[in-house]
Parts: sequence; structure tokens; C-alpha cells
Amino acid sequence: MRSSTYFPGRLMRLTLLALSGAVLIALTACGRKQHEEWGGEIVLEDGVLHIYNPSMPLWGIDVKPLVETEVLGGPGAVEEAFLAEPIALVCGRDGTRYVLEGKDARILRFDAVGAFLGSFGRQGAGPGEFASPTDLTILPDNDLLVADSGNRRLSRFTQDGEFLDSVTLQRDLGQIVASRTGDIYLHAQPRTMAVSIRMGALESEEELTLIDILDARGRRTGGFGSLEEYEGLMLGSWMNRVQPALTTGDSLVLNYLGKDRIEVYTPDGVLARVAHRSLPFEPVEPMEQSRQTVNDDGTISVSILFEFDILSTGFAVHPDGRWWAALIALTQTGRREGTEEDEEISQGWAVDLFDATGRWLARHPLGPEYPMALLDWGPDGLYILNPYGDAAVHRFEVVPPR
Repeated sequence: MRSSTYFPGRLMRLTLLALSGAVLIALTACGRKQHEEWGGEIVLEDGVLHIYNPSMPLWGIDVKPLVETEVLGGPGAVEEAFLAEPIALVCGRDGTRYVLEGKDARILRFDAVGAFLGSFGRQGAGPGEFASPTDLTILPDNDLLVADSGNRRLSRFTQDGEFLDSVTLQRDLGQIVASRTGDIYLHAQPRTMAVSIRMGALESEEELTLIDILDARGRRTGGFGSLEEYEGLMLGSWMNRVQPALTTGDSLVLNYLGKDRIEVYTPDGVLARVAHRSLPFEPVEPMEQSRQTVNDDGTISVSILFEFDILSTGFAVHPDGRWWAALIALTQTGRREGTEEDEEISQGWAVDLFDATGRWLARHPLGPEYPMALLDWGPDGLYILNPYGDAAVHRFEVVPPR
């Protein structure tokens, strides 16, 4: 009989990604060093290591290192295994894959060779039910933890789908990741944040950070990352959006949706490393335009237009830490100056592959059929979850050039 005690947690134990002694000595002595093979630049500024990637990846522009090996769900799946909106995936120690289905609010189980094993969870507010689930992670004891934004709670299950317990949070729930010690890292924003950003000032009794650290009972014990202020009700939420991931040493890595960088944090929450990406176009300053319309019945309708580029929608770190992967937009939307309103630009997508220090290795183009896809990395490959395309989960292996 399983105990109903909530999932275990300890104080955060993060370790910074290891850097070679040669690199550190060079940085200390020179402060600025051009890499001979890679072509980028590594700079130590105010104690923060900046990796400036060049316009050409280390492996070259023609190298496509991702080889597709499996598809889960999708149009060809049997009815029970059909996926409508896959939004998260984790792998169990026995090779079982768990896919969180956002639209149908359930978790599907596939074995190591792709056979469908069943599902659990459903839409609702009762024990073991979900209302707008956002993410899934696996705890050190192999239990599964689901972030349920609609019910504002974290729910824990066994890998067989048995509901154990849940904890309710007074905040919006986004992506989550669990460390090896059981600490939970949550990308969330308090209710007060939306109002304070609309007023142009951050007014909250608690510290506002990009990532919340939760203890065993869901209580906030700290956080990572600084929020930037943007005028408008929704701009702060979108432009401060990040995707969190953990390295093998539990260092926290944050990938930004609307900014050209990836950040790594030290055990005490200090920014230690920034990998600057080489994106195909520059991020634009977000804008918000509102318009009020008086209806025939005397009511007032308010429409809000948001204008900014989505640059990255997925991020994952290899289980042994050797690679990072980020899904990026290759082309901008068709709203830039000089573009006709009726002209449609096909949004291209690609996966950027980095090494553990943040150096850009390769860019693998995916085409327009992966709009706003998500990434998860398991021991058996890189998973691209495609909720707004074919609604399938595609597994890829990384084959480096010889």
C-alpha cells in the first residue's frame, strides 16, 4: 500500500557544469579568447561566462545530424493510442515512454518498442483528473508528477497510473522539471504579476522570478532568473517565457522563447553562463495595440493585437549532459515592414544542437510541418512533440559527422 504522503523533496543541490581547466585559465589570463576551431568567442564579463556563437555551426551548414527512428501516435495510430495534442514526454527506467496529452487530459504509455500499454487520467477536477495539464516530469522514486494549470495543482501517480496525491498551488503552472534530489522547478507566475505588469511596475510581496523552486509540500523556497517589465497585460507573460531543463549535475538551464540566449545557473542561484545563439533574424521589441468597439447593444468589446517574433518553442538537455537541443523559427512571420498584408510567409523550423558548454554544433531544418513543436530528450533519443502539426511524437537519434 502506497503512502499518501506527498512526493519527497530536499534542499536544492545544484552543481555548475564542468569547464575544462584550460578554458578557465585562458579566460582568467586574457579575459577574451577566440576559439581556433569553433569560430565563436568566449568572454568572461563580471563573473559571467558568455559564449557568443558564430553565424556558422561547428559541424557546418550542410550537416543534418538528426535521423528519425520512430513515430508514436499520429494519423496512423490505433484509436486507443491516437494523440490529439502531445505536450510532454518522459522515459521510465525500464524504457516505457509516458506522453502527456493536453487536449484529452490523459497520459498514454508506450513500451520500449512502441507498443501501446494503456492510458490514465481524464478531464475533470476530481482526484487523478486534469483541467488543462501543462507538463509532466519523473521524480527520483520513479513516480510521475503532472502540472495541472486548470486545477492549479501538482498531481502524483505511480508509473502504472495509480493516483497517489496532489497539492494545490496559488499560482499558474507552466513547465516543470524534477531534480535528482526531488526538488521541483516550476515556470509559473503569481496572479499579481499580470496586473502589476499592466500597471508598468512589479508590485508583489513575494520575489518574482522566472523559475520557482518548490519543497516537498509545494511551498516556494526560492527561484531563478530575473523578470523584465513590458507594458501590457500579456506581454510580460510571453516575453518572460522560458523552458527549463536540468543537467546531470542538476544545474538549471533556461531557454528563452523570445530572446536570443540560453542561461545556466550556479548552486546559489547566480547566473554563471550565457550561450548567445545565432538566429536567422533579430528579435523585435514587442508591441501591444488595443481597440475598443461599441456594440449595437451598448456593450464594449476590446481587441488586443500582440506583435513579436516567436523564436524558440522547445528545449531539452541530453540525459548525460553531452548535448542541448533548441527548436527555433527559421523565418519570421509575414507582418514585418514592407510585407503586404495578404502575403503569407511559410514559417520554417529547425533544431539547433549545442554541446554541454553552449557551443553551436549544427542546425537541422524541419520545414513548416513542425509549427511550435516541443522537445524532450530520453535515453533513446531526442523526441519532437508536434501538437499543432500531425499531433505525433517523433523520435530522432543524433549522428555526429565523422
